Amino acid sequence: MKQHEMAIQPLTPATNTAVLVTTLLLKQIDQVQEATAIRHFVAQLPLLVKSLRLRHPASQLQITVGFGAAAWRRLFPQAPQPPALTTFQAVKGPHYMAPATTGDLLLHLRASSPAVVYAAQMQCQALLTAVTTPLEETTGFRYFNGRTLLGFLPEVTNPPAAKVLLTHKAAPFQGGSYVLLQKYIHKMAAWQQSSAQKQAAIYGLDQQTGLPLPKTDPPAHWSLMQSQHPILRLHVPYAAQGVSGTLQLCYARNPNWLQQVSARAVQQDDPLLAYTVPISGSFFFVPAPQLLTKLGRGH
Repeated sequence: MKQHEMAIQPLTPATNTAVLVTTLLLKQIDQVQEATAIRHFVAQLPLLVKSLRLRHPASQLQITVGFGAAAWRRLFPQAPQPPALTTFQAVKGPHYMAPATTGDLLLHLRASSPAVVYAAQMQCQALLTAVTTPLEETTGFRYFNGRTLLGFLPEVTNPPAAKVLLTHKAAPFQGGSYVLLQKYIHKMAAWQQSSAQKQAAIYGLDQQTGLPLPKTDPPAHWSLMQSQHPILRLHVPYAAQGVSGTLQLCYARNPNWLQQVSARAVQQDDPLLAYTVPISGSFFFVPAPQLLTKLGRGH
């Protein structure tokens, strides 16, 4: 597989320093126009990535595209639908909640340079602006060797990407994955007033290595986030206008597993929720590059 082809739909944690995550809504005006425009965008994506990578060979540009359940039905009415694709359900617990938000398209852009991310965004926008409206746009960055703004390395314990990709049994969706996108706002002042020992006890990871600490009762954040099924988590730190937090993308072979983990954290009072507030939650399906190519051709 060529380098520019490997740069489309990557799920592995990256060392890119510049990140942009955008969710969009279809304008819901003309279904045929929307389907045609999205197919054209998908078909142009490999050329877009190849062109920017040739002009900026050190950029490491990567682009991931995902589709919400309603958008998939509207854009590809003749194609089979990913069998488990659904909408995220809001969760309410004794003291906290995880809200559900909408979203038709997901764009996750990564590069070593903000300029290349911006150039890619402008080209994507030119192809999508006639049929979509931006819903949420978050500019992120890589923070101290992949740490979250809370100071931990949660991606150290990620499974191999292959573990969250659908197998041939799910044909024609093999190689794809479901993703839960959640945005969190951190209460940094309160968090920074806590000792390093207390922070580690709340998070459940060693602050230096990112490895899990012994289980506690009540359980720490990391214990509540675990599942018997593989889940790969990507964290995008962000900070703007005095607000900072993390955008989290959780990948799995079944969105129900992600829903269950989110529900458990809220219903069992995850101690980290006293310092970080979820403000969004939506599911998308990220097709494998081969299926994305077929969708672009109208197959």
